[in-house]
Amino acid sequence: MKDKIISRVREFKRTELEEAFDLIQVSAGEHLLKKDWIAKQNWSIFDNPVKEAAVPEGHIVERSNKLIGFIGCSCRLFKLRDSFLVAVSFQNQVVHPEHRGIEGVRFTKKCIEYFKGYVLIGTAFNKVSSIVWERFGARSVVDTDLTFNGIISAQNYINNITMSRFPNLLKYANRLGFLSYFSRLFLKIFKKTELKVFVNIYEIEYPYQLNLNKKDKIDNLCKKYSTLYDIGIYRNYEYLCWRYLKHPLYKYHIFALKKERNLIGIGIVKVVDTSRTVQVCELIYEPDLFEIEKYMFFAAMSTGKKNGGAVISSKIINYKFKEVFKELKLDVHKRDYYSYMIVAKEKNLGRVLFTYGDFKDN
Repeated sequence: MKDKIISRVREFKRTELEEAFDLIQVSAGEHLLKKDWIAKQNWSIFDNPVKEAAVPEGHIVERSNKLIGFIGCSCRLFKLRDSFLVAVSFQNQVVHPEHRGIEGVRFTKKCIEYFKGYVLIGTAFNKVSSIVWERFGARSVVDTDLTFNGIISAQNYINNITMSRFPNLLKYANRLGFLSYFSRLFLKIFKKTELKVFVNIYEIEYPYQLNLNKKDKIDNLCKKYSTLYDIGIYRNYEYLCWRYLKHPLYKYHIFALKKERNLIGIGIVKVVDTSRTVQVCELIYEPDLFEIEKYMFFAAMSTGKKNGGAVISSKIINYKFKEVFKELKLDVHKRDYYSYMIVAKEKNLGRVLFTYGDFKDN
């Protein structure tokens, strides 16, 4: 009788990044080039400002000396009610298609068990992985499977749709002087509406530079903002610089909201080139100001529109934004996956913070 082939889980090494990329290509597909994906992992895992020596860079599964499973581990400063600690964010968890099923379940179980005592966070990208996470103690945070969308520029929206099929349509409409009419007609036919951007009662500074001489002000703003949530990644000057200024692949647009020249809010958005979608990555602000959530979102809309955005898209952010999104009549999309998963001893997670900035490090 042949010996049973046993798989082995061990710590991942930086020298194995290329093998990990090849596995992800086979298992899930990866839109990034290999060099870009490796640059992103180096930034997220190895060049992380809060990385702890005791936390491995990730784990792999080997079977017959072949890599069949991978998960990366990236550290985050995390708020858990009144405590601040280092949490471990699981990144790019994959198992080779030929070894899914029980092998994937065992891999998830071993990784979660390895980090016993740590808070673990991640995003479930399909229903099966969500069930597996929950089987070993994770909880899916309420409403993090929701995405809120709205059109902020009818012309940009229509242009993005028609460019591939009718590249000259808007050009001719503009020459004939009825581009605005054509845009409104298009939205009416397809039962779409353009969000209204109201005049902001606060001053918007764009672009806003995250300079070292602003560190104390930004840290103080983040501290005030943290009173809005019980659980989530803790923002501060160091985190924002690492997460957005030092990202090796993407460009982010940073704006500030000010009242009588005093900093009261910082927002960060990313415009996705292919879809012209404006993803709301951060809205950090002083909690007690008049309708501050609404005006932060207006500022995000105008910043995105200035940079060619067509549609604005946001995750739940914090508990106050559901009413803002409802008032603005944003479309709500719900999926049975893409949930924020957390492993923590706390029985009641409380109010959560979750933005696109917490989502896959994109």
